[in-house]
Amino acid sequence: MERQWHKFSKAWLDASWDIDHGQAPSAVGCGSTQAEAQDRVFNEGLFSTGAVAKNWWWWTWYNAARSLRGPELALPDTLRAARFGAPDFSTARLTALAEQYGVAAYGESLQLPPSAAGVRFGGAAGPTMSIDHRGVREVEFADPEEGDGLSLDEVVRIGQQAVESFGLAADVDLIVDKVRDQYHAGASRDESVAPRVRETHVVFTQVVDGLPVVTPGLGEVRVGVDGTGRVTAIADATLPVADVSTSPLAPPEPGTYRGASASTVDELLDAPVQRLLRRLSAGGRVPTEVRTVDGSTAVGWDARGGAGSLVARRVVEVDCGAGLAKRFVVQTPVG
Repeated sequence: MERQWHKFSKAWLDASWDIDHGQAPSAVGCGSTQAEAQDRVFNEGLFSTGAVAKNWWWWTWYNAARSLRGPELALPDTLRAARFGAPDFSTARLTALAEQYGVAAYGESLQLPPSAAGVRFGGAAGPTMSIDHRGVREVEFADPEEGDGLSLDEVVRIGQQAVESFGLAADVDLIVDKVRDQYHAGASRDESVAPRVRETHVVFTQVVDGLPVVTPGLGEVRVGVDGTGRVTAIADATLPVADVSTSPLAPPEPGTYRGASASTVDELLDAPVQRLLRRLSAGGRVPTEVRTVDGSTAVGWDARGGAGSLVARRVVEVDCGAGLAKRFVVQTPVG
């Protein structure tokens, strides 16, 4: 059978993570038994039009990320720009990655040209690796197993050991940043299973010239650790830094977004937030309240498109009344 890139639930949860680390996405599967519902939610990777039983339901979800450090909120006093390297899909690079993680590289698996989605290789047993079109490397070592549970310090220590043993910080600067837990739980008409942690992911953020990458899903390493203390997966979304240039900030011009009074990140983000509220009002949804999502404000690198620029970023939640609330990303250049 053709190997799938990712199971549906993982693809959905990770896509939400790539939008906002403060979300708590979920996926659900059902079946005639508890085991069938679990198998469907964790392993389904092919669409089927057939109906399934609904005796049991099983959910899995990520919690909103928990930060392990304080945010970077100081505005830089110099204008900086970064240039990131392009993804490398060469045979030499793929072979080196296979050796790095112990992924089987046999037959023609490393000779195939990358598709629009990327490449995937590995043996029928053992670790598998996928590299998407952005160059993000994901290695799956084993399915998570439940254990007696680990403390936060133990999980972070295991994650740090994995970063060191696989050499993930050899060419980039990383800081331990946050953790997220993957939970699961289930229920039937007559029985329910309480939520429990299936896997914890330790997130390391890439730092370039002293400032973090703030684009969700890029410039980070995620190490999955199960309840037994095993490293089950690694996602390496760090970016090779080709060049960083620095120049003094020019005096602000009258009427620009960063006036002389914008000495803090809150002042810098005020104008784009007001523009958002005016746009929503013009569309007929008059906001009744707007609040900043805790921990979402940051100053750092926007790493999209291969060229890094410094930005201030924030997620706001707008209450438009009638029980409707929506979150928006507000981002503006620094400098």
